Amino acid sequence: MRMRAKDAAAGIMMVLAVVAVRAAGDLSLLPADGFVQGWSKDGAAKVYEGEALYDHIDGGGEAFLEMGFEACTVQRYRRGPETLTVEIYRMADPAAALGIYWANCGRETPDPSFAERHTVGRNQILMEKGADYVVATGPEPAPGLSKVLVAAARAVADKIPPAEPPPCLALLPKEGLEPCSVRILRGPIGMQAMVSLGEGDVLLLGRTVTAVAGEYKDKDGALRTLIVAEYPTAAAAGGALRHLVEHLDSACSILSAGDGHLVFKDYKGQFGLAATAGRTLTVQTGLAKEPAR
Repeated sequence: MRMRAKDAAAGIMMVLAVVAVRAAGDLSLLPADGFVQGWSKDGAAKVYEGEALYDHIDGGGEAFLEMGFEACTVQRYRRGPETLTVEIYRMADPAAALGIYWANCGRETPDPSFAERHTVGRNQILMEKGADYVVATGPEPAPGLSKVLVAAARAVADKIPPAEPPPCLALLPKEGLEPCSVRILRGPIGMQAMVSLGEGDVLLLGRTVTAVAGEYKDKDGALRTLIVAEYPTAAAAGGALRHLVEHLDSACSILSAGDGHLVFKDYKGQFGLAATAGRTLTVQTGLAKEPAR
């Protein structure tokens, strides 16, 4: 029992230490001078909070805000004539960080020496851990730069506590799910990147409801898209379905609606099905055959 109490106390101290580091601000997460020999901070860091992100990202800030953005800390580093920039995006929760990572990473090309989820190229690395999305970028590819980028991301990751996978991922069935197709959605920008169901926030996600989407390959090789959203209440899920019926893309034809379901046909001649079950709204598109009503 003494050992268990000691382990519990050590765990509490670790959590308190992590909280204290985070309370000191995201500046504490930045790589220290010498994270790789010769590299050091070049000037003061800049911090962008809330909608001030538009001052840092030209034309891409809305996707971050929709997913759940809090602050971005930007620090430039230099080694002689070489430079790189580290950006730490603090998101609202791990689902937001993973969602923005998946929206930007493309086909992942990880470095086998680095365990955190990431993708690294010739002059940039993208990484996510916990509620943080991290980007380190060099102005252009250079020999050995990718190893420096991995070292910078690792220096940040070592200061971020581990987190459980977002619960929303459990909403998607694993069987038949296409690798690298999963996306996390909280509004129309993410939705339009997956499927066109209508203008605006057609599923009433409102930046607060989390939906998860993925592509599935059927036995005949055809791909269908599955979106699952979990709402605070069954009434909210039903309201989202009614809103979808009323605002469905004009290129789609409604075949049946009511009793917690919607069946439609899109401009490609494929079928779609939306249905509620308690607090959950499920939408399928790309179906080859008209689903049962």
